[in-house]
Amino acid sequence: MKGGSHKTTTCHLFSQYLAMRGYKCLVLDTDPQGSLSFYFGKRPDYDIKYENTFAPFILEDDAALREVGHPRGASKNLRYAIQKTYWDNIDIIPSCLENLAIDLLLPQLMEASRKPKIEFIAKLREGLREVGKDYDFIIIDGTPSLNMTTLNVVSACDVVFVPTPAALLDFASTLQFSKLISDTARSYIDMGVAPHLPDLRYFITKFSGSSYAQFFGQIIRKVFTVERGDVLTAEAHASDEIGKANASTYSIYEKNPSDADNRKKLKSTIEMYDRLFAEMHDALTETVFGDAMRGSHLDKIDEIVAKAGEARKEIRDAGHAE
Repeated sequence: MKGGSHKTTTCHLFSQYLAMRGYKCLVLDTDPQGSLSFYFGKRPDYDIKYENTFAPFILEDDAALREVGHPRGASKNLRYAIQKTYWDNIDIIPSCLENLAIDLLLPQLMEASRKPKIEFIAKLREGLREVGKDYDFIIIDGTPSLNMTTLNVVSACDVVFVPTPAALLDFASTLQFSKLISDTARSYIDMGVAPHLPDLRYFITKFSGSSYAQFFGQIIRKVFTVERGDVLTAEAHASDEIGKANASTYSIYEKNPSDADNRKKLKSTIEMYDRLFAEMHDALTETVFGDAMRGSHLDKIDEIVAKAGEARKEIRDAGHAE
């Protein structure tokens, strides 16, 4: 999802929420900016280099790992990249700017290889399935654009939670993101390759009591709800406490209430995210372990696009430009 939608903040806090409840989590940072890595005390491009990331696994770059002392064949799984964090129950596969090499080199590797293309698209899913035996949850922070890395990430997930700020441009961006996933998947299907598609769940961020945010909150729920639970009930309201926490590198779950400028506001922000993450936990459980079958993900996106067309008039009538 695009930058500025709270995707990294959500990944960071959700992993801590789960860890505090006794779950063992692996977080995977695939964004070359490495913000999630930084939040967990890993400095991209200083402490973290190419050989510390998931890139050698994706690119089958055994030579790069052997140069830094890993045994032959280390690139065949992701264990070489897993690091401890200062949080109990949270490990990380960090990221750095050199992860940009994936989008440059992976298409070349796919073209030169005799392997079926699906093996490259499904590679991250298979790699995480192997190391995932040691964890209760794996949380992936994706890139802020749709590219080869994003396709690997989306294919690796059981559920993708899409943060959607309650604003016109962000609503349009979320719609475009969903349609691009569908178009890309269909282009591979036309080539005889069927990538795994996750359950898409949307949640509203940067919400507030303003009439503008309330209006677009309603639009988001109307357009993106195809089946029950497609848009989470809980919203992430705009909060100064998140910005303060990010600026100090302490999360809201780490901040000492006695050090807070506004203890009441910090408490309400934590409670707000607790509600959101409890719903995310339940959505994950429902998707992975539930008996209820959900509909075709591609058909769902088609219906979302159709409903977005119907919503345009409502947006125009409300006086908001498109």
